Amino acid sequence: MPKWVQTGGILFPSRIPKSIGALLIAMMAGYLFKEIFPGPAISLFALIPAEVTRRFWIWQIATYLFLHGSLIHLLFNGLSLYWFGPPLIERWGEKEFLKFFVICGLGAGVISVAVQHASPIPIVGCSGAIFGLLYAWAREYPDAVIYVYGIFPMRARHLVILLFVVELLLSYTPSPIARFAHLGGLLTGWIYLRSGDWKERIQAQWLRRERAYREIPPRPEDDIDRILEKISREGIGSLTAIERNRLDQAGRRGERRH
Repeated sequence: MPKWVQTGGILFPSRIPKSIGALLIAMMAGYLFKEIFPGPAISLFALIPAEVTRRFWIWQIATYLFLHGSLIHLLFNGLSLYWFGPPLIERWGEKEFLKFFVICGLGAGVISVAVQHASPIPIVGCSGAIFGLLYAWAREYPDAVIYVYGIFPMRARHLVILLFVVELLLSYTPSPIARFAHLGGLLTGWIYLRSGDWKERIQAQWLRRERAYREIPPRPEDDIDRILEKISREGIGSLTAIERNRLDQAGRRGERRH
C-alpha cells in the first residue's frame, strides 16, 4: 500500500505503486514511438473509428490509450494518474485498480466507435480511463476537496458532476478533444462499479430468501401427504421452493407416512 507525505499542504504518495509505474512507462514509450514514427503510430495504433468499423482493426481500442497528442497531454494524464490512482490502490489493491483502468479505457474506446463509427479522426490518449478513475475516486472519497485551477475548492462528488455536464454540453461542438471518450470512460466506470453494487444486492436478497426458507416452521403432517401426491401427479420438478424445503425438513426429522 502506498505511504503518504505532505508537501505544501498536499498529500503525495511517497512511492509510485507498481501498477501506476507500469502505466506511466507504457504511456511514455507510446509517446516516444509516436514522436519517432508519427505516420505508422497514428494510422495503425491510434483509435480511428472508421478503421475499426470498416476494416475491423479492433486492437486500436486498446493501443490508443498509450499514445498522446502532445507532451502537455501526456503530462496532464500522467499527473492525474499519479494523484488519483494511489488512493484507489489503497482501497482496492494493485490488481483491481489496473483492471478498472483498462476496462474504463476500453469502454471509452468502444463508446467512441459506437457514437462516431464513420469518423476518420484519430483519437489518442488515456483521458477516458482517467475520467473513469475520477469517478471512482469521487465515489470512494466523495467529500474530498480539490482546488480547481488551484483556486476554487470543490468537493469530489460535485467536481465529477460538473465535469460530466461540461463534457456532455461540449460533446457536439467542434473540438479537437475527444469528448465522447471522456464520457465513455466515466460511464464505463459508473456501470462497472454499480454492477458490483447490484451483484451484492442480489446475493444479499438470495441469502435472505434462503434464510427464510430454513426458518419456515413445520406444517401439519397432512401437508407431506399433499406434497407426495403432487410429486406422483406432476413430478418432483413441480414443487415450489417452500414445498421442497418442507419435504427436506420432514426427511431430516424422520417423518414417515403410513
